[in-house]
Amino acid sequence: MRLIDSLFDTISTYTDIGSLLGGKDKLSGQIDIATDQSLVSKNGRDINAAIENYG
Repeated sequence: MRLIDSLFDTISTYTDIGSLLGGKDKLSGQIDIATDQSLVSKNGRDINAAIENYG
Protein backbone atom coordinates (compact mmCIF):
# COMPACT_ATOMS: atom_id res chain seq x y z
CA MET A 1 0.00 0.00 0.00
CA ARG A 2 1.28 3.43 -0.91
CA LEU A 3 1.77 5.99 1.84
CA ILE A 4 -0.83 8.31 0.30
CA ASP A 5 -3.43 5.51 0.34
CA SER A 6 -2.67 4.76 3.97
CA LEU A 7 -2.99 8.45 4.88
CA PHE A 8 -6.29 8.74 3.02
CA ASP A 9 -7.72 5.64 4.71
CA THR A 10 -6.65 6.78 8.17
CA ILE A 11 -8.05 10.30 7.88
CA SER A 12 -11.28 9.13 6.24
CA THR A 13 -12.14 7.07 9.32
CA TYR A 14 -12.61 10.36 11.21
CA THR A 15 -14.11 12.69 8.59
CA ASP A 16 -15.12 12.96 4.95
CA ILE A 17 -12.20 13.91 2.74
CA GLY A 18 -11.67 14.40 -0.95
CA SER A 19 -8.72 13.72 -3.18
CA LEU A 20 -6.88 14.71 -6.32
CA LEU A 21 -4.79 11.66 -7.06
CA GLY A 22 -3.74 10.09 -10.32
CA GLY A 23 -5.70 12.60 -12.36
CA LYS A 24 -8.97 11.71 -10.64
CA ASP A 25 -10.67 14.79 -9.22
CA LYS A 26 -12.79 13.86 -6.21
CA LEU A 27 -12.27 17.07 -4.26
CA SER A 28 -14.62 17.87 -1.39
CA GLY A 29 -13.62 21.50 -0.89
CA GLN A 30 -13.16 20.92 2.83
CA ILE A 31 -10.32 18.52 3.56
CA ASP A 32 -8.56 17.19 0.49
CA ILE A 33 -5.41 15.21 -0.20
CA ALA A 34 -3.42 15.74 -3.39
CA THR A 35 0.00 14.77 -4.65
CA ASP A 36 2.30 17.40 -6.07
CA GLN A 37 2.19 15.54 -9.40
CA SER A 38 -1.58 16.11 -9.49
CA LEU A 39 -1.25 19.84 -8.84
CA VAL A 40 1.35 20.67 -11.50
CA SER A 41 1.26 19.85 -15.20
CA LYS A 42 3.86 17.64 -16.83
CA ASN A 43 5.78 20.69 -18.07
CA GLY A 44 6.08 21.87 -14.46
CA ARG A 45 4.74 25.33 -15.21
CA ASP A 46 0.96 25.09 -15.15
CA ILE A 47 -0.80 24.70 -11.81
CA ASN A 48 -4.15 22.95 -11.51
CA ALA A 49 -6.93 25.54 -11.25
CA ALA A 50 -8.57 23.53 -8.45
CA ILE A 51 -6.16 25.00 -5.87
CA GLU A 52 -7.58 28.49 -6.35
CA ASN A 53 -10.44 27.51 -4.03
CA TYR A 54 -8.13 26.95 -1.06
CA GLY A 55 -6.59 29.49 1.29
